[in-house]
Parts: sequence; structure tokens; C-alpha cells
Amino acid sequence: MNATHWKFQFGLGWAAYWILVCALALGWFRAHTQAVHDLERLPTEIAVMDEQIVVLTDQIEVNRYYPDLVSSLRITAQNVIPRVYLRKRDFPESTEVFLQQLEAIREHERASRVFRTGFAFGLACQLISAPEHLFHEAIPRSLEYLEVPEDTVREEMIRTFHALVVYRPEQMQTHLSLLVPALVERLKDNNKLVRIAAVQALESIGLQARIALSDLQEIEANDDDPAAVFAALAIEAIDVDYQAVARLKQLVRNRKSNWELAAAILPERVSAPEAEAFLKEQLVEATHDQDRQFFARTLSQLKRRQMFPGEAE
Repeated sequence: MNATHWKFQFGLGWAAYWILVCALALGWFRAHTQAVHDLERLPTEIAVMDEQIVVLTDQIEVNRYYPDLVSSLRITAQNVIPRVYLRKRDFPESTEVFLQQLEAIREHERASRVFRTGFAFGLACQLISAPEHLFHEAIPRSLEYLEVPEDTVREEMIRTFHALVVYRPEQMQTHLSLLVPALVERLKDNNKLVRIAAVQALESIGLQARIALSDLQEIEANDDDPAAVFAALAIEAIDVDYQAVARLKQLVRNRKSNWELAAAILPERVSAPEAEAFLKEQLVEATHDQDRQFFARTLSQLKRRQMFPGEAE
């Protein structure tokens, strides 16, 4: 009886052992199968992520130079305006002291090379909220900084003047006779971002920037100029008989400089059915995979905006 019981216990032990081995083997097999499956999916997931990166990069590029007034001033609107009221008590009574403060801000930002991010707390904030007597004294002096050698300083100074045209239009009327010619000079700038900023500022000034028309027309007519898209929009704001849509479509059809941006802008300038028809036409005519992918994405974004109209904001 004892021997039989011992054999029975021994048999159960071996059975438990082999059950454990089988369970471990089954677990390993399942984990291995899942790992192989995950590895097989990995290239597809990487491709999807690459596609998403391309889409986000396109969207960032569009947002950065978007011709819509609010979007083109998004940095100013979000970073400068909310802080204006926190600094209103900082202004000195003396105009000369205020100008010295502006000079110190500009020189600090130039020396530290943080003008692109620092201006929201400095120059633009001070100018937008300055008392009127200080404001009018400061603007002519600030125009001098459109001539400095640093590209980022020139670009951000133009963005600052652009913001002033929008947020202090009545006071800026006095200074347009100086500002517009200064912006026209920047249309010949060697830096494309400075030129684009100048074109967008002239677009906001509109009819009062008529002296810029011939220079803008020259830019608009140049298929290889990255500012051509923006020049077309600026001309439309200045010349009531001009329609920018035709030029935007031409740039897209010819796949010329910044044509992707022109295609992204079109849905905001024409009706949704017209934009959809044009983009589908270009999708069919596209001969390169990259172009077809771009038009497919743009069409998808257009349909999404139609389904969720508030999402873009």
C-alpha cells in the first residue's frame, strides 16, 4: 500500500512537472508568436508614423506663414496681448527714459540672440501698451531696427509693426507714411522670412500700401520666389480688381515655389466644392507619389473641416 501510494505521488509529481513545462512552453510560444507578429507590424507602424510626421510638418509650415490675419499674428496675440495689462504701470513719464528702455531691451535681445522668443516680453509688449505720447515718439526710432544686420531682429521687428497695425490702427495711421516705404525696402531683403513678413504686413495695411503695388506685382509674377503666394494675397488686399485665387491655382498647377502652401490656402479662399474639385483634379494629374500623397492629405483635411468646422480653431 505504501509502495503504491509512493508510486502514485511520484506519478503526480511528474505529471505536474510536465504540465508546468508544457505551460511554460505554451507561454513562450505565444509570446514568441506575438513578438513575431509585432515585428511584422513594425514597418507598417513606422510608415504610418512617418506619414503623420509629414502631415504635422506640413501643418506647422502652413500655420507659420498662414495669410489669415489672426493666424499670422498668433504668436503676438497669444503671448503679447495677455501680458499687456501686467506692464501698464511700468511706463516712465519721460519720453526719453522710455526710449532708453526700449533701446536697452533691443540691445539685450540682440546680444543674447533670443529676439525670436524674447520680444513677446519686451519690445512688442511695451509698444502695444504704451501711452499715446510715448508711442508716437517711439515708432520712428523703432523703424531704425529694420536696417540692422541680424535677420531675426528685422523679421521680428516687422512682425511687431504688423501687430501694431492691427491692435493700434488709429495711432499707426500717423506713421504709415514712414512704415510703408520701410516695408517696401524690406521686399528686397536677402532673407526670405524677412521678405515674407514684410509682404504680410503690407497685406494688413491694405489700400494705404499702394506704393508697394509694383514691387509686389514683381514678386507675385516670379514663379521661383517663395514670397509669390503671399504677394498675390497682398495685391488682392491693395487692388480691388485683382483676384489672388487664379494665381494660387496657377502656382499649384505648375508646382512652383511654395505651391503646397498655395494649395493649403485655397480652401479658405473659395467654396468647399470648388476647392474639392480643384484638388481632385490635381490628384488625378499628379505624376509623383509625393504630390499625390500631398493632395490626398489636403483633401482629407478639407473633408474633416467640413465634418468638424470648429476643430481647426
